[in-house]
Amino acid sequence: MLLDDDSRYLEVIQFSLESADMTVDTAVSGAGLSARIERFAPDVLVMDVMLGEHNGIALARAFREESGRYDLPIVFVSAWTGTGELRLPGNSVMLFKPFTPNELIKAIGDALRGQQVTADNNVR
Repeated sequence: MLLDDDSRYLEVIQFSLESADMTVDTAVSGAGLSARIERFAPDVLVMDVMLGEHNGIALARAFREESGRYDLPIVFVSAWTGTGELRLPGNSVMLFKPFTPNELIKAIGDALRGQQVTADNNVR
């Protein structure tokens, strides 16, 4: 499942993932996230860190607390270039924009295997 507030970006990423034989559902906001995930039952959630005025990391934490789905891997994507540390919830990885479709596919695979991706998109 892809969650990003930029619908054109979602279309490009959806096309790339579907071209790699993945089934994809998309959402442009976090509204009803729990219900959508319950219906679609994704293997992984790919979501932007900044969703308009909302914080994707906080949204993911709230979703996990509400649903108890701590097992759902999350790939966070972000163009964030600030200093400091982003505190990701467990069972998640970070991929920084810009990235190629192959890098996203690799990050999804890493998340499904429980590996951690570093700031430079390398697996640790």
